[in-house]
Amino acid sequence: MASTDHDWLFGNSPSLVLVLDELLVCQNMAAVWRERLDEEVARQAQIPAAEIFDFDSEPDLADRFTAVITAGEPIVNAAIGLKLSAGTLPCRVDAWRAQRHDDEQPCVVVAATDVSLYQDAQEKLATLQTQQSLILDAAGEGIYGLDCNGSITFGNAAANSIVGWEAEAVIGQRAHDVHHHSYADGSTYPREDCPIYAALKDGEVHCVDDEVFWHANGDAVPVEYTSTPIMKDGRPDGAVVVFRDISARKELEMQREAAFEEIKELK
Repeated sequence: MASTDHDWLFGNSPSLVLVLDELLVCQNMAAVWRERLDEEVARQAQIPAAEIFDFDSEPDLADRFTAVITAGEPIVNAAIGLKLSAGTLPCRVDAWRAQRHDDEQPCVVVAATDVSLYQDAQEKLATLQTQQSLILDAAGEGIYGLDCNGSITFGNAAANSIVGWEAEAVIGQRAHDVHHHSYADGSTYPREDCPIYAALKDGEVHCVDDEVFWHANGDAVPVEYTSTPIMKDGRPDGAVVVFRDISARKELEMQREAAFEEIKELK
């Protein structure tokens, strides 16, 4: 397999493209990437794949490259590190068997994509999501996020504590059906009458302080809540519901009313 056979393919390729022979030795490699290898490695006319790819972190990939030759099993979007002079670069590789002539040994063509920027973005997104989750869980009020259909998209720790539903168990379900389906007396609460549902329709903020949310154990929890629509392109696209348990306040109000009644009787 003469190097000139593939010069047209590798000469000025901006992507990492290389050819491995049956012994997993690189016969041709894109010039711009060869320049980024360690100097001693780059000077070699034929470079073992182990000096290009970090097989220590992905030991099965060497066997998979061999399987490409022996069994024709392609590799699709496999994670591997590329050994460069500046350090190991995270990549995704595709590899397939190629044979120019029937009387030639088959080879492995490898194409690698630099995913370092994508990986950095993923890590930053994960960090941001963690920070947001910590902020939401630090809030003393229960917080639910709803989509445009009123289905729960997230819930914080306080929401779980107040209504007893783990977020993972209710995500994707309509909030009204989960904990707002009935009035305190047990009569049916139509979704169309629900202020939370109304916020998804009229785009207005709705505040309520005289209703109940139903706990996972079947108890009615007195709550006050605010349903604030999430607007997108001038239209409601979801809502954020902030609520708190006012059981203690309701109990004090009942005690105060009882005391007033007792005072009236004494007078």
